Amino acid sequence: MLQYEMPKVVIVQHRFVATLNRILQAIIILYFFIFAMWWEKAYQRFDRALSGVRFEVNGMVYTRILGNNKNPDIVLDSADYFIVPNEVNGFFLMTRLSTVTVQQLGECAEARDIEDARCFEDRHCRAGYIGGQSLLSPTRELPTDWMIDIDADAHGIFTGQCRKSMKTCEIFGWCPVQEDLDTLHAGSFKRNQTRHREDDTRETEFDVFEPLYGILNLTISIQNTIEFPLFKVSRYNILPWMTREYLHSCIYRPNDRRDRYCPNFRIRDVFFLAGANAHRITRHGGVIAITIDWKCDLDVSLKLCRPRYGFLHLDGKESAQFDELGPGEGWFMNFARRLGNSLPLTSGAGEPKRLLFKVNGIKFLIRVTGEAGKFNLFVFTMSFGSNLALLSLATIICDFILFHFTKERTLYTRATHDVFLESKTALAYTPKIILDSISRKKD
Repeated sequence: MLQYEMPKVVIVQHRFVATLNRILQAIIILYFFIFAMWWEKAYQRFDRALSGVRFEVNGMVYTRILGNNKNPDIVLDSADYFIVPNEVNGFFLMTRLSTVTVQQLGECAEARDIEDARCFEDRHCRAGYIGGQSLLSPTRELPTDWMIDIDADAHGIFTGQCRKSMKTCEIFGWCPVQEDLDTLHAGSFKRNQTRHREDDTRETEFDVFEPLYGILNLTISIQNTIEFPLFKVSRYNILPWMTREYLHSCIYRPNDRRDRYCPNFRIRDVFFLAGANAHRITRHGGVIAITIDWKCDLDVSLKLCRPRYGFLHLDGKESAQFDELGPGEGWFMNFARRLGNSLPLTSGAGEPKRLLFKVNGIKFLIRVTGEAGKFNLFVFTMSFGSNLALLSLATIICDFILFHFTKERTLYTRATHDVFLESKTALAYTPKIILDSISRKKD
């Protein structure tokens, strides 16, 4: 335990081990300069970007209502198809109107796709109950395959009555309710739902709204500002050389030397670059991610700190059938607009009414990533020292080969270990003894 060790240099004339040692040292040196220093920039200190995004959608959309000969044409602008986002870095773009319902507060039959709202008698409808909490009906019957909708939500509170004509419980809420039974006809307008029928029956005739294919020609303009607080550097995706005329006319093209930095994106191109089927995603909706990536080397010119754009379709795998949705595919949302004569309930000025829209659309998510690096002496010193220590790995490998896989491994082991006792005359092993043993073996 009370020992002191000193390094000892032993020169071994072994061609294979010597060659292997030089090769390993060369590999470690190349790794240090090429990968660590040049590729990974191990001499720099890095900082993550803080960002802010602003976006707008420009253009007009024209569509027709099939089956409506009186007013078949509809023109939509950004106030119609652009839905105010709930999240910070994203927005929703309507691509198809599924259903429109004029509703007012009152009593009506619950939707037929709410399984626990089905009934035959009043006793099946418990007053105050809210449907959509069980797949079993009050009659203890399981739903058939075509009626299962695990995502269906209730539309009101049970009044305790059973609407026997509809075989569903009566509710108090916004009436009439919307239904999702006709999944293959999503994107259609139920004409009879715009008025309250006395018997609460619903017909199956549809006047189909065409998808808004005109959105393929709309443009998305994105403005992005980032800051690297550690280095007190900020950048803007509208580069200094971009003029007002250029910004009004350019469209993003990834293979063009100048237009790959243009912040205006045609939606048709976004679908193509994201790998999405334009007609399918316009019909069913979906989720598209637009990524703005900043990789900045602050040791060179700041002008080279430019954004790179990427696009990704985030939906699930597309199913083989055009009218069928795969798991996690598609996107829709509901929103309401109060009619002009609708006033708060407390005003006593008429019954509140609203327009309930169910629309398919595309949810765009704007993601910003950024990293900047700059030379730092402390980081460089630590990286240089840690990579320099890797050179000892070549010595360890060569020693292992000498001590275990060569014919003279015993002699090499003895040559590298001399033990000097505390007595001045006592020596366990000396270089002279080892050399004499080697010479006797050769003789």
